[in-house]
Amino acid sequence: MDQRMEMAHVLFMDIVSYSKLPMNEQSLVVEDLKQVVQATKEFIRATNGHELVVLHTGDGMALAFFGGPEAPVRCALEIAKALQERPQIKLRMGVHSGPVYRVKDIKGNDNVAGGGINFAQRVMDCGDGGHILLSSSTAELLVQHSEWAKHIVEIGVAEVKHGARVHLHNLIDGELGNPEIPQKVRVQLQQPASRKKRAGWLWKLVLSTVSAVAIATVLVTAWLHHQKAEHPPGMAEVTQGLSKYPPVVTDVTQELSEYVKSQYAAPLRGSSDGIHNVWTETQMRVALDGLGTSDDSEMLRWLEGQAFPCHCWRRQPKSLEDHIGVTAWVLVAFSRLKHEPSRAEIEFLLNNQHSDGWWPQFPSTDQEENASTFATAMSVWALHELSKRALIPKQDKGRVRTAIQMGADWLISHHVEGRPGAWMDYRVGDYKRESIGLSGLVVHVLHTLDRPVPERIDQDWMTRLPTELPAAGDEVATSHYVMFAGGGFASDEMHNFALPWLIIGTVDAYPSGDAAQQAKARQILAQVGNRGDEIRNEVQGKPWLAAEILMSLRYLQLDKVI
Repeated sequence: MDQRMEMAHVLFMDIVSYSKLPMNEQSLVVEDLKQVVQATKEFIRATNGHELVVLHTGDGMALAFFGGPEAPVRCALEIAKALQERPQIKLRMGVHSGPVYRVKDIKGNDNVAGGGINFAQRVMDCGDGGHILLSSSTAELLVQHSEWAKHIVEIGVAEVKHGARVHLHNLIDGELGNPEIPQKVRVQLQQPASRKKRAGWLWKLVLSTVSAVAIATVLVTAWLHHQKAEHPPGMAEVTQGLSKYPPVVTDVTQELSEYVKSQYAAPLRGSSDGIHNVWTETQMRVALDGLGTSDDSEMLRWLEGQAFPCHCWRRQPKSLEDHIGVTAWVLVAFSRLKHEPSRAEIEFLLNNQHSDGWWPQFPSTDQEENASTFATAMSVWALHELSKRALIPKQDKGRVRTAIQMGADWLISHHVEGRPGAWMDYRVGDYKRESIGLSGLVVHVLHTLDRPVPERIDQDWMTRLPTELPAAGDEVATSHYVMFAGGGFASDEMHNFALPWLIIGTVDAYPSGDAAQQAKARQILAQVGNRGDEIRNEVQGKPWLAAEILMSLRYLQLDKVI
């Protein structure tokens, strides 16, 4: 049967503590709720306009609106207002904008299915009675209008079923909605002191290194004498301007040696706390490369133990999606560990490259709407890093060379229109947003390859540099749906940070700039020296960000960590 995917704005609701009610009261409460919903103006309008499909769930319902994102939130507010006169009904609601399929139920009635419905339920499941929670995909659409922006409060990221992470926002309009942080989220935020004390050696390193004495120079004295490269003309004065801070390498190294030997590093790895996972650990290992702080054999055993039957890695231990971006990061870490991946691990990447040269974030169908700039850049980078260290199995060297060439060609030709030095993660859908962070990654990956970078890329990058460094936490987030090759779909939720990759991309493109552009670049990069306190505060609890910032600032010192 031919099914067409459509974007819907889904309002999912259920009655809190429904199962604890006597059976006769259950049916009465559900009937009352139906009457309330059916009497709302938005329900009537959307029904008359054939823009609504209702899915009954026993203790609630899902309303899939096929118009704009305002319809479900207006309906939610109408329901909340009406329930003020029915205090016996404790309702929680969640809204998400995502793809669904229109299907027929067993009686031939209109119905809906798909990721948009499932994700809306996950959003709702995070709430307590009275909450109207929004996913980031809905909130980001609504905040474009001042009418809604003032009623939307960001809560943060919560982990839900199967290890998935949901970026939640709270809708509050006067007395409508619940202004409290949901209990499930509050529990996750209240990390016990014992866990903080047992922070692994990698996280301890980051907190020590990202300090007020300018992370950009903390490690300079330890590694700079190993480097043979020279700064591009004029860049040396940036380094000199940063190196005025007192080094604390000795203290950091001593602290690291203690944590490397501690009993706490291994148990934390692979946890589902959203911090110590494969993705974060591999980024941190790359950021710390060459400092002698890690037990590489122990880390290699752990990484191999985290692999799934796909010969790949996933975002979290409980995640269901084989993740190409995470696998690429693991392979980059393998290159630093001087470990040759198995043929099956290399073939996982090769077999998931599509005929036009791109990679998806998850194994996907061939539609280019699944093409991920991030996954493509990371896959190209991982394969190249292994190749230049002679870590590709002999039988696969030819295929790997071809894959790198095709991936690079796709990246070069799929930039933002009119901007050869700028990229967005997805070129179709709701998340067509230019990203400085992602663009810097692509610029860097292209510069690592054994082929000249088209001049227009570097020139465009240098022409459009900002006048100031972005804030340490500035990012572009996406939540694009990827269609699986075997059916179904999942949300690719990415956060591309601007600061680290702006630094990296600028160091790479610097030689191609004219005198005025180079002077501007030096002025921007010199601002790093004044950002120590800001960086330290921003990376608290965010080791993934700290790792990327550490990479960028080592790279600014021409330490070829990446």
